[in-house]
Amino acid sequence: MIDRQRVSPLYLQIKKQIIAGIESHKYPEGSQIPSEGELEQKYGVSRITVRRAVSELVTENFLVKKQGRGTYVQQPRMVRNLLSLDSYTHYRESLGERPERHVVKNEIVMADSRIAEELGVAEGAEVFTLGRVMLLSPGNSGYEESIYSVDLFPQLNQLVNDDSSMTKLLKERYGATMGKDRNMINVVSAPTEIAELINVGVSEPVYQVDKTTFSNTGSRLYHSTMFYDARKVSFVVEN
Repeated sequence: MIDRQRVSPLYLQIKKQIIAGIESHKYPEGSQIPSEGELEQKYGVSRITVRRAVSELVTENFLVKKQGRGTYVQQPRMVRNLLSLDSYTHYRESLGERPERHVVKNEIVMADSRIAEELGVAEGAEVFTLGRVMLLSPGNSGYEESIYSVDLFPQLNQLVNDDSSMTKLLKERYGATMGKDRNMINVVSAPTEIAELINVGVSEPVYQVDKTTFSNTGSRLYHSTMFYDARKVSFVVEN
């Protein structure tokens, strides 16, 4: 029910209740949700409030409007195999879709103790930090921040743009051959910066996937941290 004493706006409370209904399968994927008029009566709010809640859920890919038929629960979540988190470019192309990404961070920094350990470099060594927002599916974006040793990949920061496939660039320009990955997944509260980049609320749950990629000879190539909206992405474990 709606709590009018709460600070949270009414439309946001309605959004969360509809999302809870989707996640509990009260509204299964592909099913029709109540009409705006029915929601208006159920929650005792104005049509404008209901319309804003529904409109935002459509924008965020939870719901889809079908002309003359009503509003339905959107398609299933994006599913990725945790044991084979292939490159973003390969993932999108495997779906028959063009990769869409945008570089939001491109900077050279000094490695702190954590980065030094992840990359196997000396603390204080120069590293290249690359941050990109990546479209996963309509209304669903992820953020990836990758770190590369400047000694291992000199001038890499000057070669990167929105169209760059990093796997292809590292292989063709530097002769790097990818071997195994080490992945660690956690659910964390979205930091403000990440929330804004992938369009989730601050402190809402997101998947944080830390990945260290090794060469075919076992040396460390780079480390990346990826953030996904936990409401829109599922991971499976398949050998």
